[in-house]
Amino acid sequence: MTTSQQILKLLHIAQPRRALKRTAVGKLKQDKTAHQRSEYRRVSVERVFIQIVDCADAEKIGTTVSCHSTESSAGGLRVCSDVHIPAGSRIDLWVNISARPGKFFLSADVRWSSQPDNGLYQLGVKLTDGTATDTDAWQALHA
Repeated sequence: MTTSQQILKLLHIAQPRRALKRTAVGKLKQDKTAHQRSEYRRVSVERVFIQIVDCADAEKIGTTVSCHSTESSAGGLRVCSDVHIPAGSRIDLWVNISARPGKFFLSADVRWSSQPDNGLYQLGVKLTDGTATDTDAWQALHA
């Protein structure tokens, strides 16, 4: 395989991730409540696994969902998921930041949940303190 073919293959693989980042940036710019936020948020497209710990829909408790983040801050994340997790749910998250080895284990409350046009649910989650979580390391990363 020639060098130019290898480069084209790499560009083809990276294209969906870039498109996702562009979508996340566009959503961030359209957010009219950005001036009301207490913490700086950054665009962050990372792999996230969510386990539902407590939920109004008892059938969802214990369910693990694979999804991705679109924004992150020291106190929370915006996450896109193909599974609806209602506001008020308590969740555990494993966030895999591609630029760092290992995962962050976090606990959070779902503050809001909506379904945008593309069929994915968006969740706003606020981190909570919990035993054996990586909340301090997460906050230090976002300081």
